[in-house]
Amino acid sequence: ASPKIMFYQSPDNIWFAGGGYLPWLGKPFHKYYGEKETGQVKTTMEVDWVSGCCMLIKREVLEKIGLLDADYFNNCEDVDFCVRTKKAGYKIIIVPKAKIYHKFAASMGGKSSPLYTYFRTRNLLLFLKKTGQRLPLILNFKIFPVYSVIESLRNRQFESIRATFAALKDFTIGNYGIGSAANFRIGDE
Repeated sequence: ASPKIMFYQSPDNIWFAGGGYLPWLGKPFHKYYGEKETGQVKTTMEVDWVSGCCMLIKREVLEKIGLLDADYFNNCEDVDFCVRTKKAGYKIIIVPKAKIYHKFAASMGGKSSPLYTYFRTRNLLLFLKKTGQRLPLILNFKIFPVYSVIESLRNRQFESIRATFAALKDFTIGNYGIGSAANFRIGDE
C-alpha cells in the first residue's frame, strides 16, 4: 500500500497516485503526475505498482517473495517488487486519504543529474529484461537513450549524456547494483 505522494516543492501537485505501464513500451509511469490535486483519486483502489519512497508491506509478502532486488540499487526496484508481489497473489493499492510530500530525486542531484539519468536508463532496461518483455526491451534499448540524450542536451546536462552511455554499457555487460554510477557525483555538470 502507498499513500498519495505530493511534490514537496509544489505541495498542491501530485507526484504519485498509483502506477501503470505504457502498453507497447512496457514503461512504468506515474498516474496524475504533475497535476494539481483536485480529488482525482478519492477512494482506495488497486493499481499496477506503487512507489518505493513510501510503501507499507505485509511481513508475509517479504517472507514469500523476498526483499527489493539489489540489482537495481535505485529506480525501478519498486516496480519490480510490485510485479513479484502481484504474481504471488497479493494486491497493490493506493490509499489517497494518506498523503506525504516527496523531495523527488533530491539525493541524486535532481531529475536531470547524471546519477538519476544513469539509473533511470539502465534500470528500465533491466526491468524489461527481468520481466521477459522482449519487444519493449528492444524498443527501449533503441528509443529511450535517444530521448535521454535529447533531454540532457536540452537541459544542458552534458555529463548526463555520458551517464546514458555508461548505463547502456553496464546493462549490456550485466554490471548491476551500483554499477558505473560510482563514477558520477552530484553536481558534476
